[in-house]
Amino acid sequence: RTPTVAGALNINGVKDESFYAQTNVGYQLDRNSNFDAAAYVNYLKSGLALSPDVVNSGVSGSYNRTLGRRLSANVAAGLFSYDVEGEQGLLNASGLVGLRYDF
Repeated sequence: RTPTVAGALNINGVKDESFYAQTNVGYQLDRNSNFDAAAYVNYLKSGLALSPDVVNSGVSGSYNRTLGRRLSANVAAGLFSYDVEGEQGLLNASGLVGLRYDF
């Protein structure tokens, strides 16, 4: 038996639910380049009374190209969101452009 304390929150027996889906794909465009993409979504439903549901999701992609024996280039971008029920959501974008030289 769980002790009862005045003013305390009892979460005994409360269950949260979480659902998650993800997909990834990669494709070799030619001998020197490839493309990768990913997407996900996550849903959380709290078992606590008056607690909001939360959804977060994102997509990203990248292009890679070998420019020579030791030099390669990469371009990547992503878009990610976070939404709490009853509140303003958040949206983030990211990007990357890079060169890599292997010694």
